[in-house]
Amino acid sequence: MEMTVDDDIVSHLSSPGSTELNTDGIVWIGGRKLLPREFPYRTLYVGCIRDLRISGIRIRLRDDVISAESPPACHP
Repeated sequence: MEMTVDDDIVSHLSSPGSTELNTDGIVWIGGRKLLPREFPYRTLYVGCIRDLRISGIRIRLRDDVISAESPPACHP
């Protein structure tokens, strides 16, 4: 899997030889104010997410959001 930000590939997250990302059907994109102590990630994401595509399919975050607190700088 690769992630592209502003047309630049910024990271390769898959193991060598991987051809797909296996999930239980749920892809979690978001944040949580309080994380469990054993959670391996501590860096916060600050910014906006637009034009999200998974397997070439555009994901309309505004339509599928469960709950939201968008930063004031994010505009549709």
